[in-house]
Amino acid sequence: MKIEYLSASRLQVFIDCGFRYFLQYHLKLPELGAATISTHKGSAVHESLDRYVKGETDYTSTLKEYYTEHKVWEFDNRKPDRGFPHPQPKACQTCPWASHTAGGTICTIAARDVASFGGCPRPNFEEDLKITEHALFRENSPLKRKIIGAEVPFQEVFENFKVQGFIDLVTEVDEETLEVRDYKTGNFTKKTDEAWKDLQMRIYSLIIKKLYPKYKYVLMTLDYLKKSPITVCFSAEDDEKTLQFLGRAYKEIVSAENPERKKSFKCTWCVGYEECGKIRERFLDKNGKFVMPPATEKAVEIVEDAPE
Repeated sequence: MKIEYLSASRLQVFIDCGFRYFLQYHLKLPELGAATISTHKGSAVHESLDRYVKGETDYTSTLKEYYTEHKVWEFDNRKPDRGFPHPQPKACQTCPWASHTAGGTICTIAARDVASFGGCPRPNFEEDLKITEHALFRENSPLKRKIIGAEVPFQEVFENFKVQGFIDLVTEVDEETLEVRDYKTGNFTKKTDEAWKDLQMRIYSLIIKKLYPKYKYVLMTLDYLKKSPITVCFSAEDDEKTLQFLGRAYKEIVSAENPERKKSFKCTWCVGYEECGKIRERFLDKNGKFVMPPATEKAVEIVEDAPE
């Protein structure tokens, strides 16, 4: 299969289900790259925090800009006990985010007249605003330290494969110690032993020590903004094991000729187990053998024609 580079998210997709990797990164199936309410809300908070660190301290306006541009609230199709399903009823006359003028009522979150769009962005927006403020102003905030970088890009080549991505926040704890933080805005949290096995934490540990070799110690923190952070630390031996694992994973992805389908609860986040079975049938030859198609350069619809 095609592999442009390794990242924690791409590798986790392959581990969870090789066939989903095939659909998402080899064929670039459009619906698997589509934004959701969860990805938008996470991106809104991440962007607000990143821009705050870089000097744009009006985080409320930053959050509004993201909501205005992406119409975040319109993506919310969650169940009532999971979020704020759209459309939410409006209460513009008493809403603090509404601006009343002679020409009508303007929603300052959506930056348009309330009559021009359906639903109310307030519940999702205020939830994300609360999360952002907690991250910025909590006790013992890492932002009170020396900031080494925010949204730190990396692209490192190891032997014959490339690893790339972004690190949310890097701060200096003391002259010998760095801390790497990855913000998590969801409700799910990992325990310490799970964090120690976390692909993202292990990859970041490997990368950060190459980027900032003068620091003796590196703390790796999964920063659950709705819960409590979890911090782990990796030795040089741990990093070497991570590197070896990445090399094996790269070879396995490249050489995969018949990616395995794995049925799990995560199928609900994909196209569904039955549907992916139907998709797979389109790539079987007359003898029932899976034929790997060429990788696509951009998202395209899957054709109905089966291989010869």
